Amino acid sequence: FLMFPSKKLVIAYGIAYVMNYLHSCHVIHRDLQPANICLDHSLYPLLYNFYFARQTDQPESSKILKETSLQFMAPEFIKNPSDVQNSFKIDVYSYGMLLFNLMTEIKPFENITSKEDLINEVINGKRPIFTPSVEEQWIELISKCWDEDPDKRPTFQMILNDLESEKFLNTKEINLVFNQYKKYLSHK
Repeated sequence: FLMFPSKKLVIAYGIAYVMNYLHSCHVIHRDLQPANICLDHSLYPLLYNFYFARQTDQPESSKILKETSLQFMAPEFIKNPSDVQNSFKIDVYSYGMLLFNLMTEIKPFENITSKEDLINEVINGKRPIFTPSVEEQWIELISKCWDEDPDKRPTFQMILNDLESEKFLNTKEINLVFNQYKKYLSHK
């Protein structure tokens, strides 16, 4: 179904808000994807499925996470999961893919059916192609989130700051819906 830009902003902001909180508590989700997001009756996002989540300030366990949902996995995670499985930056990459899905309503790499082909595309720097309907500010944010270099990806606090800026809050309707949601969050 088609969703209003204001609702998409609320969903993007809500997910970033929760992820920022998790990261501030030293928790990495490690499987951020649309299948792990529910929308309530107001289309407010709820993050769940913490099966792969872990507290990063705990001693390493012997169990290494090797794979989650391939379309949403960061290239460095695909290449060497043991070295980066506790990096907050893999959640940011997944968030970028999730935003691509939200903005285009197309699953990332949906036309690639082979696991090997998908892995090759991702580790060789290929990213999904935006539809013409995606606004420039979203393309810019998503591109930062899925940057090949994890050090160039923003933190979730930086993402929240960006989503609160005028480039995203660019109409009265978006401002109204967004401010209602922020008020809702302040009571949680």
